[in-house]
Amino acid sequence: AVEGRLLAMGDFAVVTYEAVVDGVPMKNKFPNVGQLAENKSTWLLVREDAFLPGVAAALVGASAGETREAEVTFPEDFGQEDLRGVKARYTFQIEAIQEKHLPDLTDEMVRELGGTSVAEFRERVRTNLQREKEARAKGQKASAIARQLASAVTFHLPESTVSEEIERTVFDIVRENQMRGIPDEMLEEKKEEIFDAAQGSAKDKVKIRFILGKIADAEKISVSQQDLAEELTRMAIRANMPAKKLMERLKENNAVDHVIEDIRNRKVMDFILEHAVEG
Repeated sequence: AVEGRLLAMGDFAVVTYEAVVDGVPMKNKFPNVGQLAENKSTWLLVREDAFLPGVAAALVGASAGETREAEVTFPEDFGQEDLRGVKARYTFQIEAIQEKHLPDLTDEMVRELGGTSVAEFRERVRTNLQREKEARAKGQKASAIARQLASAVTFHLPESTVSEEIERTVFDIVRENQMRGIPDEMLEEKKEEIFDAAQGSAKDKVKIRFILGKIADAEKISVSQQDLAEELTRMAIRANMPAKKLMERLKENNAVDHVIEDIRNRKVMDFILEHAVEG
């Protein structure tokens, strides 16, 4: 907790807030915007790029117990379509001010994190960062190859297959957000935005899938039960749920074949990366 000074950039403000649009509570005027309309005793990072534009500047200099107001104009490209271009007045009750302190990295702390020593911990972090860097580079190469393959081949795309891809992409977006802990209610509120995003990329994805499928057939690349089991284990860990429960959810959504196809396509892309020549 902060003592002896006022709220500054980089602090966390514990606030209760409510928004009003044209004199009407936002929660009444836009009932689907959820926590953008109001929230109680939530932690806000006071930084220009956090939460909403203009809020950080309005809160800086406040003391615990003070009330501050902020005028917010939502950007035209704001994620919540209903609020694009809308002007709102937010009232913030600052309940507490917190600042972040990084603890000293000691052997004792490292042991609490499952390590053995600071030296071992630093080496593990270094290894993980290197793997992430290599994975990003590999992903960039794979994307470039996919674009090249798509531009090199022209063929008719069945509308039914494109529709299936839209449905599949929607499922992938929802699954990824569920793994990140986004509530189902919020995903339901954003279903139109999710559908629009899926529709925009569906045709390209279908084209790439057909091409990768043909390469898999030609090179006899397949997915084993072990490949599937390992992928399900990784997915279950990311989703923080038992593998059995994850499998049940995939079956309910007829998505097991999608997972198998994703594994196969990654194996095909690995094959291409191994044999690709940069030009």
